[in-house]
Amino acid sequence: MVKLVMDSIALREKMLRCNVRNKDVARELGISLSALQRKLKGTTEFSRGEIKMLISYLDMSNDEVIAIFFDD
Repeated sequence: MVKLVMDSIALREKMLRCNVRNKDVARELGISLSALQRKLKGTTEFSRGEIKMLISYLDMSNDEVIAIFFDD
């Protein structure tokens, strides 16, 4: 099984490049802003479904997905 090692800085940078705010992402994922903040801090993990929604919402390339969610 592949272990997720999220690079929250890279994810936040991608959100900035897409001109997307935390509250926009939280709404898209159907979670509260505080829940998103916990995920971005690494306190809780994104679910597989949430990652799929982020990939689509932020129009991530395969390289970005690997760099943000799988590189260690």
